[in-house]
Amino acid sequence: MASKTLSLANSTSRSSPTKPLKSKTFGNFAKKLASEICDSKDKVETQVIVRKFEEKGFLRDDPRLGPIMDAISKSSTITRLELVQLIPNNLEMFKKLFSSKVAIPQFKDFRQTIEGIFHEVKESNLGGKVADYIPQLAKADPKMFGVSICTIDGQQLHL
Repeated sequence: MASKTLSLANSTSRSSPTKPLKSKTFGNFAKKLASEICDSKDKVETQVIVRKFEEKGFLRDDPRLGPIMDAISKSSTITRLELVQLIPNNLEMFKKLFSSKVAIPQFKDFRQTIEGIFHEVKESNLGGKVADYIPQLAKADPKMFGVSICTIDGQQLHL
């Protein structure tokens, strides 16, 4: 079986084509990630994986997570070996899960800050008038208020 390689070099570094980047096999990388996800146990509850993605701001209905969600929805647990097989086919999403190289690395803190601002503004912004110069806006419920954020990496927050 031929071995595929994965570059673990910093994405901000540039190298010349004549100098290969330090590489590891997909298999070794997948084993390392699977071990971390499983917390060095033989299996992990699938909801733990879902929570890890959601904590980073990646929602279950993100199309990029489709293959992962399909695979883990078949059981309440997934073995480390099954993860090792799943990771290479979904490498970019698993890299985002364990990387701070996303638009908002501390998404949980970001979420809490935005939720605080949201509730403060929602409670204090009871006045005003719905714009009536566009017919559809004129029909809007003035009590409706929401916030939706999506980063360039696909991290999402909807309130």
